[in-house]
Amino acid sequence: MISMAKFVFRSNRSRRLLAGALALALSFVWVLPLQAQDALEVVKKLDAHYYYPQRQGVKKLSVLIDWRQMDVASLDQRYLTNPQARFVWARGGAGKFSIVDVEKLSQDSRIRTLEFFGNYEEVVVPKTLAEQLERYELNVADQSGGRILLNAVSMNAKEKIQSYRFLVDAKNWRIEKVRMRTSGQPREISSQFRYAKKNGKWLLSHSQARFSVQGKNYIEDSEYDYKQENGLWLLRRLQQDLKQKTEVVRSYILRAGDFKIN
Repeated sequence: MISMAKFVFRSNRSRRLLAGALALALSFVWVLPLQAQDALEVVKKLDAHYYYPQRQGVKKLSVLIDWRQMDVASLDQRYLTNPQARFVWARGGAGKFSIVDVEKLSQDSRIRTLEFFGNYEEVVVPKTLAEQLERYELNVADQSGGRILLNAVSMNAKEKIQSYRFLVDAKNWRIEKVRMRTSGQPREISSQFRYAKKNGKWLLSHSQARFSVQGKNYIEDSEYDYKQENGLWLLRRLQQDLKQKTEVVRSYILRAGDFKIN
């Protein structure tokens, strides 16, 4: 779906009286399981309203991905062609990229190309929100005004994304915003989303991420376009522009084609 979703807040509590301690223990027994259940229900409802190709009957999928990168140093800012890759996915497993005409590339180019495509393994066939949150503790922090604040925190201190905070539109059942805290740089990323509706379910059409690195602020805009193949709505084009203030410092265009389904 959207590569995001998860957290929980922990606080230190002091106990001054035995009765207070007993009351606190009882609150953990009866209240926290209910909160956890509420959070799981929120995730299930979101997944029910998002469009996932793997839930539309597809068993196998193969897609050719064309990757172009803007030459930001050129006056006309033309896009340069990079090696193509084929994405292959089968039900029950993770999707993988393989480079087309790999024998034409140097070892360094192969490594860089695979590292690049490794960032997009969940774009064509995204994981469900429930799958993304398997290793996170969930908590509904607030629920008011038709909005739900869903928190998740990683149970693994080495996880790249340590926590998520989602603002959920509980009327349309979609994620409006997310704030992520990471174990590296950037330390914090805030994103907001727009959607298109296909077959009555939500597909991501635009995301905007904001973050800072070494005191510099960046904005990354991602535009998603889809096409229907054999009754399935699949990613056709993705453009990502990274800007510092108004200057484009990086821009990628990925185009999908030569779809082979089932």
